[in-house]
Amino acid sequence: MSARKEGGPPQAAAPTETKPSTITTPRDCGSQALEPLPAEVRKHRRTMLQVWRDEYTAIYEYLGGYEVIVIIKAPAEQKFGEDYPARELYPGDEDWGTLAITRPETDSLEYLKKRARDL
Repeated sequence: MSARKEGGPPQAAAPTETKPSTITTPRDCGSQALEPLPAEVRKHRRTMLQVWRDEYTAIYEYLGGYEVIVIIKAPAEQKFGEDYPARELYPGDEDWGTLAITRPETDSLEYLKKRARDL
C-alpha cells in the first residue's frame, strides 16, 4: 500500500528479505529449513503486504488496516495425496483472536509490534 492518507500511520520500511530459516517446529520434527511466509498474501478478497516480521510474528498491511499474526511452523508432510515442504503458515480463520488480530490503519507500527509480542 504505497499511498498514505495525510495523518495516517507512519510508513513502515520494506520487510527484510526472508530466506528459509532453520527453526525447530512445534511438532517435534527436529530442525528443518522452512519455506517462509510470502511477502504478499491474498485472503478474503484482500491483498496484504508484509511490513514487518521477526522469528515468531508478522504484520501485514492492507487498505484500511493491519493483520498481526503468529507465524505457524508446519513440518514437511503429505496431505490429501500432496507433498508439502516444511513451511511457515498464515493462521486460519479459526485462529483469529488467539494467533491473529485485525487492527485499524491508525495504529502505529510500534504499537502493532507490541501487540505482536502479546499474542
